[in-house]
Amino acid sequence: LTPTLAVMMDAAMLLLVWRLAMRFGFVTHPYGWREGLRSINVTQPQLVDFHAWRQADTAAFTNGYLTETLNPFDPRLDRFPCEYRNEPFGRVEAELPVASWMAALPLAALGKTTAPAPYLRVVSVLFFLGTCAYLFHLTVRLGESKVIASIAVLVFSILPVSAFFTRTVQPDGPALFFSCAFLYHPERWQVGAGKLHPFASAAFASLALLQKISGALLFFPAVYLIVSQRGLFKSLSS
Repeated sequence: LTPTLAVMMDAAMLLLVWRLAMRFGFVTHPYGWREGLRSINVTQPQLVDFHAWRQADTAAFTNGYLTETLNPFDPRLDRFPCEYRNEPFGRVEAELPVASWMAALPLAALGKTTAPAPYLRVVSVLFFLGTCAYLFHLTVRLGESKVIASIAVLVFSILPVSAFFTRTVQPDGPALFFSCAFLYHPERWQVGAGKLHPFASAAFASLALLQKISGALLFFPAVYLIVSQRGLFKSLSS
């Protein structure tokens, strides 16, 4: 990083921490610490907060898999046009709901036909924990110390956007998990850690792209990781 960019990033981080602390403090003083946490959307238990429609859609995809079919390429969800046409579930335009399908598999094995909101939140939290693990190991593999890697995970964990999107029933948290895994495995492959890493990287890249089309942007850092370690010509030949 250039000195100017480093100063800008440090300033942005300090302002972010200041904003979080002020919101928590001003709400906690009159209403208590529970409301303070709730003010930064940490403890909201239902699917009725910001982006409620996205959470409802994600949960509906899981219910569609449980009610209609477990075919991952045939997602269904319940919406008004379906009810109007006297049909329980229908197709909509969306990214492939990979996380919703994965969440439906254990419930289907237990014979369940609906997905409780707390269960779906637990699934989101598990994806978040996996993201933290991959982020930590990727940071260490890129040459940083374990202390720096731990700080990176801590910052990722407390960012307001991360705190919200990784605990709610949305595709963004799983997409982050697939993305970090996609970037981790090529680096391991480049150092000869095993022959399964390129296949794992390709699988996670596909899942990230299917979950969120913006995952295609990860192609650029992945290429950089490979070329920076092996060189351009050796990377193309391999």
